Amino acid sequence: MPMEFFRNIFQRFAGAFSREEIFGKGGYAEIWKLSWPLILMNASNTLMLLVNRIILSKLQLEDMTASVAAGQLFYCSHSFFVITTSFTGTIAAQHYGNRNTLECVRSAWNGFYFGSMVSVLLVVLLPLFGSWIFRFGSLSDAVKAREIAYFAALTPSAAFSCMEAPFLSYFTATGRSRITAAAKIGTCIISVPLNYAMIFGKCFFPAMGITGAGLAVSAAGGFSFLFALSAFLLQDQKKWPSRSAFRFRFDIVKKLFLFGAPGGLQTNLRSAGFACVLLFFGCLGDVSMTAAGMAMTINLVAFVPLLGLMDSTSVLTGKYIGERELETAEKISKRSIRLLSLYFLFIAVLYFSVPELLIRVFSPKTGTGIRIEEVLPLVKVILALQVFQNFYDGKRFLTSGALRGAGDTGVPLLLAIVSVWMIQVPMTFLLTKVFPSPVYIAWAGGITFYVVCDALIVDWRKRSGAWKKIKVVELGNAPRK
Repeated sequence: MPMEFFRNIFQRFAGAFSREEIFGKGGYAEIWKLSWPLILMNASNTLMLLVNRIILSKLQLEDMTASVAAGQLFYCSHSFFVITTSFTGTIAAQHYGNRNTLECVRSAWNGFYFGSMVSVLLVVLLPLFGSWIFRFGSLSDAVKAREIAYFAALTPSAAFSCMEAPFLSYFTATGRSRITAAAKIGTCIISVPLNYAMIFGKCFFPAMGITGAGLAVSAAGGFSFLFALSAFLLQDQKKWPSRSAFRFRFDIVKKLFLFGAPGGLQTNLRSAGFACVLLFFGCLGDVSMTAAGMAMTINLVAFVPLLGLMDSTSVLTGKYIGERELETAEKISKRSIRLLSLYFLFIAVLYFSVPELLIRVFSPKTGTGIRIEEVLPLVKVILALQVFQNFYDGKRFLTSGALRGAGDTGVPLLLAIVSVWMIQVPMTFLLTKVFPSPVYIAWAGGITFYVVCDALIVDWRKRSGAWKKIKVVELGNAPRK
């Protein structure tokens, strides 16, 4: 009996990594070819954020805590617009699969027009929103002041993100993810030393503390936008006429709203729910909030391949839909999940074997404020929860990416409303405000339990097959190479 069990396990593993699964259409080799520049790009983003928080923790742990809460709320405040403009990539991917490069270029330009309009709105309104919303938090006044300052300094980066997203998603959709990666790696190279200089006052900069950290991120975001725009304009004009096909097209902007806006609102609702969770964690005190923020920051390492694989899953799904290969499109997310699971096994070993080593990276230089010993046992428990949580997180992200590549954004939006606002937020409220619990209990109920439920809901939607009936672009005859 045991031999039969292990034989079945081996056969399933061998089938999952057969030659066809590796080298066939939509196989691991194709996924990896598109993903590795995006993973490298995400690694640079992660490094930038990680260094930002580690440097801030050297001032005081309260500065790192403020950057986590303010950063999450900042992303929530403009994620709708960034994700909506990024849907340019799905439109371009389906046109690219149908060999229509002209429409790919037009999609990118019109995504940029939309992003430019909303960026003006964000620059005006975001600072006002930040100074208002943080006054309702339960953290100390010292942390609140840091949150408001950091949020305001990040504002220009929101505008740059909205304007660059159509160009970067266009390059990814047309199989040139290396350009996208180059933009973000350059951003990281600029941001890391700039963070150090502006926080501590080096290289002729005054010491600006947490405000300097936000301004450094915004300056690096400006570089990323200029790089993306330049790369777009300097393409081979015979194949990609980016300097002539710039006419405004209402039908393309309309598609961004019809298909991209539900996806943007879905991401916005999820991030808003998580921002509420962090505000509720603040009710448990500065130490608990610091432990939660530190665990989240350490777990950024786990997300290095996740977002890159999600984008490639979305693009390849759209590409094979454009080529009318629905069977291949259906397999993309399953294969991506398998690749990601192997990586998460490594992360699990790391979290269980050397958790204290990871946590003490954030030890502050000064003896004032919260001490590392106060948060260390709490963070260890949260990291153990994240080991289990990460596998389901990966499944829901990659499955959502596949649905987005197919243009299935409407129903997943409704499902997100259910999972976030009927499971995550109420559960966290109960465990922090009604029945105050240790932060790891609140984490288990408000985050881990929610992630598992959300992953199962998204997977159910994918299995329903409804995405196969959605039409994003009109597909003519797709000539084969």
